[in-house]
Amino acid sequence: MLETPDFLPFEFSTLNGPAIQNKGMALFPRKINGRYFMLSRQDDENILIMASNQLHFGADPKILLSPARPWEFFKLGNCGSPLEADAGHRPAARTVAVP
Repeated sequence: MLETPDFLPFEFSTLNGPAIQNKGMALFPRKINGRYFMLSRQDDENILIMASNQLHFGADPKILLSPARPWEFFKLGNCGSPLEADAGHRPAARTVAVP
């Protein structure tokens, strides 16, 4: 993870825990009910969500979104961190279709 207070210096730190694997991690912009939330794409098929009391630790992912349409069956992933809105957080998803 890259962290910066002002986009001048950057600090690199690793994420840890049994659910931290592959890529596609997307941290929510703020804590929710005192916990950190993160989207992940661990199996290239589902988008998962996990919560933790620690910023750099991920465990116990739950499926948030699974493929439902034919073009989603090859690969489904998140598009960065969810956007914060008045009604809650808005994640964006993407698919990769095979011709």
